[in-house]
Amino acid sequence: MEKYIKLNYLLLTRLFLTGSILSIFLFLVNIQRVDILSDKSLEGIFLLSFGDLNISGIKYGIPLLFWLLPMVFLLYFLGDDMASDFGRNAVYIFTRTHQRKIWFLAKSLSLFFYIFLYYFVQFFVLWIIASVYGLHLVNSEEGIFVILSMLILLILQSFIVLLMINLLALRTTQIIAYTIVFAGYIASLFFSNFLYEIQWCIGIIKWLPFTQGIFSWHNGIPSSVIAFIVTDFHLQNFSVLFSIIYQVVITTLLIILGTHKIEDMDIF
Repeated sequence: MEKYIKLNYLLLTRLFLTGSILSIFLFLVNIQRVDILSDKSLEGIFLLSFGDLNISGIKYGIPLLFWLLPMVFLLYFLGDDMASDFGRNAVYIFTRTHQRKIWFLAKSLSLFFYIFLYYFVQFFVLWIIASVYGLHLVNSEEGIFVILSMLILLILQSFIVLLMINLLALRTTQIIAYTIVFAGYIASLFFSNFLYEIQWCIGIIKWLPFTQGIFSWHNGIPSSVIAFIVTDFHLQNFSVLFSIIYQVVITTLLIILGTHKIEDMDIF
């Protein structure tokens, strides 16, 4: 598998720089609200930057745009990672089914690493900037839980989205793959807003694959960050652990599907 894992250092640099700039931008956007609502809460700036999507404001577009911004850059950098590599190397390394499976698993692993680095850089840079500004953990135990939960949920959510796009891009064009998955992502969020507005079958929201990364919609939110949530909305029995397990299951199914589909692809 090692021979198929070739990290693109130019891509790593771009992800590092983009993640850093995004963190600075999100800090500047959200710091005024932190100053108003709390006494220098570090977990508050993290929740506003990475963990809250105002469900009642989705229909207005702006909250949704801010939520999607980090994902858009990921799609730009990694959306065709597998398809482009397959197109370059298929004739040389895919003459055996076994090699195809190993290639797919290796590409999935490298994709996960890129996503992990992207979000880790964002969280690290935001932590540094916020600490220099004077923010601190109001409650150390709750704060660490909040920050780690958001990091894990976002990484898994983004990995699922990127896996879907890359798998579709292997079978169709990149534009079609982007359109299908991204449209599905946005549609699920608007559907969540619709259910919330009419107050009907709200529990369905917890089963939608693209709502799992929104930390503030989960129940059991620590008291130290509740004040930062714009809309007091959370789903019953929608724990962070549930979303982690849910996304791990979806990821596993996608990888199994991918290993089977890659066997049937034409090399030429």
